[in-house]
This record gives sequence, structure tokens and C-alpha cells, in this order.
Amino acid sequence: MAGLETEVVEIESLLQKLLSGIVKIKSKARKTVISRHLRLFRMQISFSDLEELVEALQRRKTSLILAVDVENLGMFVSFGVGMLPRMAHVSSKRCHTDSNTGIDASSRMTAREFLNSLDAPNYVDDRFRIREPFKGTASWIYDRTEYVEWLGTNQPLSILHLIGKMGCGKSVLMKSIIQRLQNQTRKPARCGSAVLYYFCIAVNRIDTPVSIVKGFISQLVLGYEGLFDDAVDDIEVLNIQQTPDLPNWSFETLLDILTTLIQHCHFSSLYCAVDALDESEQTGLGELLKCLLHLTIDHSPSETKTRLLFSSRAHSHLLTLLDDDHACFRIFARPKIVPPDIRISIQDGLAKLSQLLALDDKEAEGLQGGLVEKSDGMFLWALLALKEITTNCYGVTKTSIASSRIYPLG
Repeated sequence: MAGLETEVVEIESLLQKLLSGIVKIKSKARKTVISRHLRLFRMQISFSDLEELVEALQRRKTSLILAVDVENLGMFVSFGVGMLPRMAHVSSKRCHTDSNTGIDASSRMTAREFLNSLDAPNYVDDRFRIREPFKGTASWIYDRTEYVEWLGTNQPLSILHLIGKMGCGKSVLMKSIIQRLQNQTRKPARCGSAVLYYFCIAVNRIDTPVSIVKGFISQLVLGYEGLFDDAVDDIEVLNIQQTPDLPNWSFETLLDILTTLIQHCHFSSLYCAVDALDESEQTGLGELLKCLLHLTIDHSPSETKTRLLFSSRAHSHLLTLLDDDHACFRIFARPKIVPPDIRISIQDGLAKLSQLLALDDKEAEGLQGGLVEKSDGMFLWALLALKEITTNCYGVTKTSIASSRIYPLG
């Protein structure tokens, strides 16, 4: 019941904060001045507290459903379209002594006990937090030479590093790539391909290298039938202390479990993706990257091709860590690359604003061009700026916007 109680308490807290936020907004409603809002567009705009609370409440729906499933069914079940691999097999304790190890198999930890003890982050909910790409966007990356060579190289290991500043759409691109890879891979099978992912954008927790490894382990155990039962005898820590009440897992132990699980698979391709490396706690990150760069080759079948996918801002220490002897391809999401996608992403909002202000085509194009230019390659800025204008445009005329010299109307 602990997981379900936690979700209920979290939702109650969000509702209380939302109510408080509504009261504050009502009290300040008469103090709003349109000219003050227009001046805000000279700088990057942030989410309002109320919008954040509403979005947080919407996100809790997934966690609540997941908690109810775990409580009622005793296991994770399929959720969404391909989002969460079905835990097709949760073993019961076997009641015999293993002839090879001499260990009473009935004392072994089951997959469910292991996952409960592991307490991995909710990687499914994290992925839902990333919005879907607008139709017609996020496709440019698949034509890039770096992406094609990353996938097609004959090297056993290759790295693709997506680099860009905050708000330029890196996470949306990462989600698009992950979905594409999952659609291209066959139904989960230990002789097929695996796509492991982790988004370092979680709410109410700090992402660490430990949580990333836990996420990868959880996806392997949940997604591949019987894998944990086959590998448990080779996981040293579980043979030493065979109880579900294990202490906190050390980083070294988790890496050993991850490599052991990989050893028991025969993937033709293994994809590991981590979004927003720079948002993770940096302590231990270098060790994690070095392990991913080397242990996947050292501990995987020789025929396995490993493809690592990372995104981050252009931090020099991350560039240095990924400058390995293996093939490393870098794609920079520069401001000059993303404007076409930004134009598409604000089309619907612009159409609504154009109708409210009775803008003709030339004026709408001028406003769109001004938004795209001032966004400097940041989707978030363009979307929020357009939303703020639309919200506060009642009583505003084309002349007043044009005279503000913020957004040209053609």
C-alpha cells in the first residue's frame, strides 16, 4: 500500500497548492497591466506557478494508475502503446536445491522482490513528461550524416551525442529517436534488440548515475521473460545475501548486476539512451560513462552492436568524457537548424492570435518571423511568448504591438 498512499498524498498536496494559486491569481487579476506583459517578451519567459501545478497534477495520473496496478495485480502491466514492457514472468520461489550451486533455490529472491528492493525511478512517467514532437518536426535529424553513420557503422560500439542549449528541443528529439528505434526493433526477445532509456528531468528527485543504472536494470528485468531467474545465480551479491531486505545498492553492485543481465541476453543490437546528462548529479557520472563505453563490449556477446545515445548542453567535461577511442558522432542543435521546426510548432497558436487581432497573412508572417528570430533557437521561449501574447491580447491592437518594437508585423 506504500506506493499507492504516496501517490494519494502527493495528489492531495498538489490540489491544495493549486487552490492556493487560484486564490492568489484572483486577488491580483485587477492589477494586471497589458503593457507590463508585453515588456516581458524582451527576456525569456518562465512557466507560471499555476500552469506548473496543473501539469504536475496531470502527470500524477500515470503514477496513480501504475501504483493501483502494482497494488491490485502485484506486478507491472502494459501501459500505453509500447511505453512499458509487460512483466510477462514473475517467478515463484522454487523448492529445490540447485545441483550446480548447492543453494536452496527456495531462498532465492524473486524478480518481484528484487524490483521492490531496487526501487528504480519511474522511467515511464519521466518519458510521458516529454511532449510529443509537433507533426512535421524532429525529422531533420534522421537525414544528418552523423545519425546515419552512428547507426550504420560496423564498429561494435558507437556514440551519438546531441548537443544544444536549454529549450532547443533536445529532449523531444531524444524521445522521437527512442520511439523510432523501438518501432524498428522486433518484439522484445533476448535474441533480438533492446532499447534502454533514461530521462534526467524528473520531478521531486535528484537524478544520479545510480538511478540511471537502476532504470536500465528495471527495464531489462521487466521486459525480458525469465531473464532474472536465469541470471540470479551469477549475481554474486544475491548469492551472498539472499533476502529481499537488502541495504541500499552500491554503484559497483548495480553495475555488476547490469553487466550480468546483459551477459545472459544475446542481443543483436543494444541501444542505451540518456537524455540531459548535464542534469544528472555529476559525482560518479564519469565512472558510469566509462563503464558504458567499455563494459558493454567486454561483457556482451561479440556479435552484439552497442549504440549509445546522449544529450546535453555543451559542457566541456562531458565532451572530454565522451572523447573515447570509439566512434563518437556529435550533432549540434544550433539556432540556425531549428527555426523551421519552431515555425511549425507555433502555427496553431499563431492562427488563433491572428484571428483575435484580425491580422492579414503578411502581418501574421511578420509576427511569426519576429517570434522565431527572438527565440534564438529555443522552442520553449517561442511557445511561451505566443501563449502569453494570446492570453493578454484582449484590447491590444495591431498598432500597439507594432509600436512596441518587439514583434514586427511585416
